[in-house]
Amino acid sequence: MPSNSPSGPLIPLAMVQENETVRVVSVRTGKTGRKQVGEQASSERVDRSEHWRQRLTSMGLNIGAQVKVVQREGGNIVVLRDSARVAIGIGLSSKIMVELI
Repeated sequence: MPSNSPSGPLIPLAMVQENETVRVVSVRTGKTGRKQVGEQASSERVDRSEHWRQRLTSMGLNIGAQVKVVQREGGNIVVLRDSARVAIGIGLSSKIMVELI
């Protein structure tokens, strides 16, 4: 039975090399991707976070999804999810945290 907890170090999808397969673990939002201790989430940040989660889900990149990086060019990457190819820019791929599988 697969575990839902990460088994290896988490890295941004932007750092994954071609032909490596990874599992999507989380998505960071905001400038730093993390709230400071004691900071409350603004409704704008929550809305933006939900927007990106919905957008990624619509592309098949939901939490737990396994994807293979098939192309890296500049800061952009193309991943394969089942039989669909998805192009992702450096900004978004830097916020998608994955583990190697």
